[in-house]
Amino acid sequence: MADLSAWVALWASVAAWSTQTGPQPARTEAGKGMTAEKRTPRPPFYPDDLQRLQEALAQTSPPNFRWRLQAVLAVAQGQNFAETGRQFHVSGGTVRQWVDRYFAARQIKDLILPPTVARLGLEREDIERLSSALQRVSRPRERRRLRAVLDVAKGLGFPDAAQHAGVTAKAVHLWVACYLQHRRIEDVLTLKQGTRLDFQRGDLLTLTRALADFTDPRAVRRLRVVRAVAQGMGIMDAARAFTVHKDSIAKWIRCFLRRHRAEDLLPLKPGRQSDALIDACLHPETLIRNRYLREQLAQLSRQLPAPIGQSELARRLGVSRQYVHHLVQDGRLPYTRHDGVIVFSPFALAVFQPGKPRKRSPTALWSLGEAAARLGITVDTVRHLIKTRGYRYLRIGHSKIFFREPDLRAIERSYQKGQPWVRPEPPLGAVQRRIVEVLAASSGSLRWSEIRDRGGIPISSMRKGFYALIDRGRIVRDEQGKYCLAPAVRSMLQFSRST
Repeated sequence: MADLSAWVALWASVAAWSTQTGPQPARTEAGKGMTAEKRTPRPPFYPDDLQRLQEALAQTSPPNFRWRLQAVLAVAQGQNFAETGRQFHVSGGTVRQWVDRYFAARQIKDLILPPTVARLGLEREDIERLSSALQRVSRPRERRRLRAVLDVAKGLGFPDAAQHAGVTAKAVHLWVACYLQHRRIEDVLTLKQGTRLDFQRGDLLTLTRALADFTDPRAVRRLRVVRAVAQGMGIMDAARAFTVHKDSIAKWIRCFLRRHRAEDLLPLKPGRQSDALIDACLHPETLIRNRYLREQLAQLSRQLPAPIGQSELARRLGVSRQYVHHLVQDGRLPYTRHDGVIVFSPFALAVFQPGKPRKRSPTALWSLGEAAARLGITVDTVRHLIKTRGYRYLRIGHSKIFFREPDLRAIERSYQKGQPWVRPEPPLGAVQRRIVEVLAASSGSLRWSEIRDRGGIPISSMRKGFYALIDRGRIVRDEQGKYCLAPAVRSMLQFSRST
């Protein structure tokens, strides 16, 4: 009976506590013990709380704020946290945070403003001040900054505010920090960051007139991008609209603002020169006998208003750029240099007279492409011959291959005859000569250790010189695992001693 009376008293105390604290939420879905609400009792909702929440719900327009008010109102009407979270597609812990935030001071603004805004110290007066300033400002750049700060003040996160403004989250952080320093709108509007876009009054007219004058598609594209930025479009928006990298846009803007001239946006340099070789279908001597190409060059000299590069000349002639580069190297196509880049003037094309290639000095080097053109083969064939037949060549840098004139003549003679030109073997070193002397002095075969001991050769030097002789075929190994000189080497040594 004593146990029964104790249980009755316990249940009575639990019932009394539940009537004081209001409706209790159910257990969690996982069923792991008591919920957080039972562990931390919350204060009750009063009738004025329900009335205050309903009035705020009627006056609040942003959907994310309405969700919070509706969720807190549902909990105040007796619904538990888990059911409320499922209803508004959030977790029960999030609903509990909203309720705790309201109970902290029983203020609706504490519920509306997210923790980030509350931590920053933004109030409703800041929202009103920013909204009124946004209505007065007309410049797109200033409106973008104020709109980003206003979005953060209204509770939108920094990434979302940056996405709406078309800038980075770092820029939004900078604008908000600048505003919070003195609470002045002018600080946000006059803040300078990144590329200084100080366009003058006549820059827009200059860019518009240049669009009608320029014909180069690359220059027209640059002018359109810079003009769009001058009209107020952000650099990131222009990068997405014109499919250009933001760093390129910033470089064009700096180039234009240096002297405020549209001519500075012209791409003066042609395409990069490459060391790739002449096409196999076009022989270097075809231009001398090709009348059509000569007529095309003469016609181009009368039509071209300005110098052009190698790529443009090759495109208009219908040949490869490497072929034009080969003509320049042979001296058969006059050219000039503009800022270190090879260009062709109309005068040079008009006086072009195809003839024999210039004579090279005996000490001049031939590149891989020029050697292939001289032999009448492709570059891959030359590389294959270098690997398989052992032709002499020079390597300058990591990948540049050149040929001397005597070596190239020897390659040309051997390749035309169909016989490979074999590189002569280098002479023997001191260690290798000592190994050969030890083996020549012995009457039979010797082991590796015996050769080392008789010759007095260190182990490190012995290994390198010994295996090099084996690779050349100077030393052979017998059936017993010992080493001796090759028969040809031994007979050559005997012949040299007899003579």
